[in-house]
Amino acid sequence: MKLKNCLAVLCFCLALTVCGFSTAEAQTVIKGTITSNTGTPLSGVSVHLNGSNKGVIADSTGHYQIQVEKETKSLVFSFVGYLTKEVATNGRQIIDVVLEPAEGTALNEVVVIGYGKRQKANLTGAVATVSGKELEKSPVANLSNAIAGAVPGIIANTRSGEPGADGANILIRGKGTLGSTAPLIVIDGVPDREGGFSRLNPADIASFTVLKDATAAIYGARAANGVILITTKRGQAGNSTLSFTTNWAMTQPTRVPKMLNSAQYAQSVNEYNALLGQQPTYSQEDIQKYADGSDPLGHPNTNWWKSVMKNWSDQQNELISLRGGSDKIKYFISGQYLNQNSMYKSGKDFYKNRNVRANMDIQATKNFKIGIDVLYRNEYKESAGYGGLFYEFWNAYPYLVPVYPNGKVGVGIDGGPNNSLVYILDNQTGQQTDNYDFLQTKTSFSWDLSTLTKGLQLDGYYAYDLSYHQYKFFDKTPPPAYSYNVNTGNYDAYSATGTPSLNINNDKTLDRLFNIKLGWERLFGKHHLEAFVAYEQSQRDYTLLQASRKGFLSNTIAELFAGGTDGILNNSSTVQAARQNYISRLSYNYDNRYLIDYSMRYDGSANFAPGKRFGFFPSISGAWRISNEKFFHSGFFNDLKLRASWGETGNDAVSAFQYLQNYILESGQDPNNNI
Repeated sequence: MKLKNCLAVLCFCLALTVCGFSTAEAQTVIKGTITSNTGTPLSGVSVHLNGSNKGVIADSTGHYQIQVEKETKSLVFSFVGYLTKEVATNGRQIIDVVLEPAEGTALNEVVVIGYGKRQKANLTGAVATVSGKELEKSPVANLSNAIAGAVPGIIANTRSGEPGADGANILIRGKGTLGSTAPLIVIDGVPDREGGFSRLNPADIASFTVLKDATAAIYGARAANGVILITTKRGQAGNSTLSFTTNWAMTQPTRVPKMLNSAQYAQSVNEYNALLGQQPTYSQEDIQKYADGSDPLGHPNTNWWKSVMKNWSDQQNELISLRGGSDKIKYFISGQYLNQNSMYKSGKDFYKNRNVRANMDIQATKNFKIGIDVLYRNEYKESAGYGGLFYEFWNAYPYLVPVYPNGKVGVGIDGGPNNSLVYILDNQTGQQTDNYDFLQTKTSFSWDLSTLTKGLQLDGYYAYDLSYHQYKFFDKTPPPAYSYNVNTGNYDAYSATGTPSLNINNDKTLDRLFNIKLGWERLFGKHHLEAFVAYEQSQRDYTLLQASRKGFLSNTIAELFAGGTDGILNNSSTVQAARQNYISRLSYNYDNRYLIDYSMRYDGSANFAPGKRFGFFPSISGAWRISNEKFFHSGFFNDLKLRASWGETGNDAVSAFQYLQNYILESGQDPNNNI
């Protein structure tokens, strides 16, 4: 009897073991990342089994993990402001999903903020955004000109239309500090990358965010003038998409000042003489000849703008991209070729930009993801190198002649060939070339540590940027210029003095940045908590080598060896800069009604004296979403929010080593009279 009882117990235990094993065998874990159609990770997306209430919520980086039965056929992904999507499992363990926004859901978009992302409706600070698609609509050669009028709070002022020098000066809510008033530009998490953002390919941009108030304080000692955050596009799972765009545009100045003609100029000079009690410079006969054009050689009348400038200038922009991937690898590859010609009839000034980018994401394991970003850009600009070109335009006398009927070039306003607009624009007084090469790389990782504690994640990246600039200016001796002599009927020749000279500058900038961030996010009923701590360190090394020679025998060879041996000059310089930063933020959200963010940043800059290099930059912001209260009923407001913020920002864009006392030894100050 006892033996029978033992056998019964043993069989029962064996049955339980088999059942438990069968249950474990019947279940699996599905993971993945949820992004918007622009590639931005979506936080708070609901993921549940089709036909079941069992589900999970995606974390702040868009990652989710759900345990399901092996026979589960599909998962349903839903998020406020986006179209619900059902995805077949097909036995997969990694499923990445892209959600498309529903109509009229701007408040539910996820936007990039400092060191994170946030649903737009739950922002506690003044943050403005514009999508990459909007920026693509403007076919400008310089991206800084596309944001004028597109982003609230941004002031963009373009002072030049010269190819390669047509960038806008950017201000956020006006000037915020002394010295440099430019905002901090952060591209893919890396601040102040060489080359800025103006020459980025518009088709590469996923989002463009502007931090305008105390929310910028999370960037501490560099945030006094606001912060612009730019994220580039990334790959997405699915079929590869090849895109090619070409555009050819014609440009012209918005407005050209109307200048006096020769008759008006002569009349104005006579009026000025009368005010001084002097005799008129021009007779009425002179003024009449200027007006009717009866004596084009002795009394010319030149419209300088029409003489040397074109009505239109052309630019060409070619864009190509390839985007796609699988559950394991996603990629975004793009290229750009831009050619910009000048308004000058000579056509010697131009700018070219070649741009290649590759962003790749690799799902190395279920919990570990690697990102590799590479950008190479080459910019080449050729110009006359004449700094006061438009000064010559607006001061050129209308009675001067650009080119006489016999082909001889007329003199400039100084009576010689050096500032003849014809020679300047034909690069016969000088030629400047600027060649820029930018290599920007970033290696990143994201490690889901939910196995240690739910919602824990470790992220980091290392950026290595290298840029070269080669500058060459060849100051030429122009050919003779001529002036018609009304008394002799001859053309008097005027030659330039001096010999050609050459200046060359080669500089290199090396930037390195390391960032490590530990983040945590949990949802407890209606209470949503999010926090992170981060450490960041950066270093910049700049080197410059200069050389120049004078006494060139001709304008033919623009190389140093062809110059004279007298007056040889060379120089070099090295600049080093470094920063060390400690960053943290704590966020609390109750039922999407009461929101608060508190951030702290402890910044160190090598620009200041030892013992005074670090500063503390706190900020706090809060918001009350009144429209989410039960008592709120309005047919006019669909979203009403009250928010406030306070913070401290700084500006370390000052000259280094001002705390050191400098001594300068000048001629005559050597006690031994050796100088």
